[in-house]
Amino acid sequence: MSHDDEVLQQLLTTADTNRVEPSPQFMERMLALTPEATDSSTSGPATAGPASSPSPIKSQVTRRTVLAAGLLSTVAAVVVTVLLWHPSPTWAQVAEAVASKPWIHMHSKDPQGNTRDLWLSLPRDIAALKSPSLIRHDDHRRGSRLEFDPTTKKLLRLPIEDKESFESMTTFFRAIFRGDAQLGERLAEDQIVEQNQRTVTEAGQTWLEHDLTVQRGDKTALCTVRVNPEQRLPVWLRLKAGEMQVQYDFDFPATGPLNIYELDVSRDIAVEDRMPPADLAKIQRSMQSSQRGLDNYMAIMMRGSRQRGGPQNPERIFWRKGDRWRVELVMPMAPPKDAPGAGGDTAAWWRKQMKQIEGLPVLVCDGRKVYRAEFSGNTVSSWKTERVLRSGEGREAARFFPDAGENLLEYAAYPMLISTAMSTISLDPKGTGGPDKSLLLELNFTNVDDRAYRKMRCWLDPERQYVVLKSEHSGSPAVDRDPQLVPSQKVYAHEYGEFRQSPRGVWYPTEVVWKNGLTPVSPDKSQPAVPQDLVRSYVLDFEADLPDELFTTTMRKKE
Repeated sequence: MSHDDEVLQQLLTTADTNRVEPSPQFMERMLALTPEATDSSTSGPATAGPASSPSPIKSQVTRRTVLAAGLLSTVAAVVVTVLLWHPSPTWAQVAEAVASKPWIHMHSKDPQGNTRDLWLSLPRDIAALKSPSLIRHDDHRRGSRLEFDPTTKKLLRLPIEDKESFESMTTFFRAIFRGDAQLGERLAEDQIVEQNQRTVTEAGQTWLEHDLTVQRGDKTALCTVRVNPEQRLPVWLRLKAGEMQVQYDFDFPATGPLNIYELDVSRDIAVEDRMPPADLAKIQRSMQSSQRGLDNYMAIMMRGSRQRGGPQNPERIFWRKGDRWRVELVMPMAPPKDAPGAGGDTAAWWRKQMKQIEGLPVLVCDGRKVYRAEFSGNTVSSWKTERVLRSGEGREAARFFPDAGENLLEYAAYPMLISTAMSTISLDPKGTGGPDKSLLLELNFTNVDDRAYRKMRCWLDPERQYVVLKSEHSGSPAVDRDPQLVPSQKVYAHEYGEFRQSPRGVWYPTEVVWKNGLTPVSPDKSQPAVPQDLVRSYVLDFEADLPDELFTTTMRKKE
């Protein structure tokens, strides 16, 4: 790994700590995991594992993808936010000077001689990247991206998945230019903990420098921007974490790359178009709308083997209110003393039961930050800030935390199904191999490791806003070779049923079945293992009280 890559990886890549160790009761059960809820930015393939493994399914994101996305989002956001952060007249003048330029260009070079270049044109809504491992050109007005891999020589046209990062930059710039910006404490994915401004003199030249100390989890980094006080333009930006450092030099050319071919990509290379056709784009928009529309609720989740009587014990409780959400584990898990009457208001019955249910909070999002509880025994001893958010990011942030993303029903009912550099998508309107009157979306993944599934298929209901009826993952060489799995377990399959409609009219399943997810073993091992279905059952209460206190780190009050 190059020196530059090491710095970026430390500064831009979040450690995989987003998991709470389950209690012994949970370890005795299998977790029915939804692979689409891991990485919303890539929609990568799910990592396969034996049916008896409780490990979370994680998307396969290559280092190339992480670094490239980081360059376009985090570094660019760092640059823009640093320029615009300080409210003094001097920095307002710098922001105005930069905003007046048709192009912003940043250049870095590592000790091995590898260069990286980033261009931004705010008037044209264009962002471009050129590095040894990736060349990318984003046209945000058209919503399309051209991406070239110098190794495979493939040129792809893709939908832009991370347009919010560019939109936030342009919003910051234009708001500052108008003088009405209201910036918070967020800098990209990090929290600003200190900032200073000073004047320095080197070789008779005076410079203005601005330092920002940023923190992510327990790691800190220093971001310094040097500005020419006469031109009121930045000269370089330096990121430093420990002994590692990377510097980006600025210039402001009159012209920049209007297309990817101006970044030394040959026009003779055929473009593989992965932009969705009109009928597929309509389905994707409907699913995204329904996913966001399933909101303002309390949910009780139960889990159990269908062959052993189905779900009986409440296991998790969720609250969702827009960008705010809360996750609690039920401790201890025990079936209620009575049961709701047949045909009665199940949600109202569970609402009353909440007075007796003991919940142990795990994750809380107040819309600005995500907090994780730290435990001493079975009590919360403190809270740790896991992620600092921009305005509007709270909803999608839930995807990145297994305790939330793997179990929130809106992600299971309406998964993200899009083409990426790692996947292609196709539509079968006949729904071959699925439930009656369904249609089929199939994703095929490339450049994945031996444990990853190569294929994902989702059968959707066109009469119910394209809610998922059935899903399958298959094609993992590691799973296919596993002698401990019966053939039916080599396809990671879910079925969805017992559909209801929210007050907003959004359809959702109240039952998610992991087919053959469990393989119990007889005590004396004399009988062959028989796979069993693992069922997640949900009760959603859209009339539950959702006070602001729920979305803080305080303990929940039981009325």
